[in-house]
Amino acid sequence: MTQEFSYRWGHSALTADFDLDGRTPRLVRLTVPGEPEPKNAAEAAGAALPLVDVTLLGQGTGWSGPRFTGTALGQRLTHRAHHAAYGDGWHHLTVQLQDRRGGLTVFVEYSSPDAVPVLRARVRIRNDGDAPVTLRSVSSLLLGALPSPNVLDVHRARNDWLAECRWHAEELRESVPDVGRAFHGHDGRAGCGSPGAELAHRRASGDGRAHRPHRRALLALADRVRRELAVGGGRGGPPRTSP
Repeated sequence: MTQEFSYRWGHSALTADFDLDGRTPRLVRLTVPGEPEPKNAAEAAGAALPLVDVTLLGQGTGWSGPRFTGTALGQRLTHRAHHAAYGDGWHHLTVQLQDRRGGLTVFVEYSSPDAVPVLRARVRIRNDGDAPVTLRSVSSLLLGALPSPNVLDVHRARNDWLAECRWHAEELRESVPDVGRAFHGHDGRAGCGSPGAELAHRRASGDGRAHRPHRRALLALADRVRRELAVGGGRGGPPRTSP
């Protein structure tokens, strides 16, 4: 990383590189020991996503599909401060972002157990403005510059009462088709989710009230070539992918 004001956080088993110098703060790389440094730092930064995406009532996304990425608010959030700490065997990092136009303050919180290549994230939002706002969606973790969908497997768990954590796997490319971005310059609108998350959305949108779903949303991505867990969500964990 050669960009000015870039920030590196982590420990012996996990490293996260942030670009806090640009107009929109981004998590550029998430690496484990043994991975080489990028040959082109600018290209790696270009593949990164904002630290958080938020949709408000009246302020949505530039997508025509259902994905909650590329939001207007996410592009407006600027870096205000960051703070790293360590305690009880965990490394913690809080990045504070600010929307000067709307008065929202966003706290993106990362944590990782010492010497373990695991990253946990959550997002808190505080309204410091004068007017109330209605949140429609808030991302808990955004990661860009991941390996190609051609080498990633998605693990999903079906969860029902007394029948939780029924894991199955498929190639990510089955859910995210290659639409030929090199030819027309546009990403596809496809995505993948977990049954629990979809059920939660249906329940919350049915009568306008939020309900706690009886199914948890469990999903993980694993690198098929390196046989390592890349990204996970929820509790339970997918089948082990190490040799």
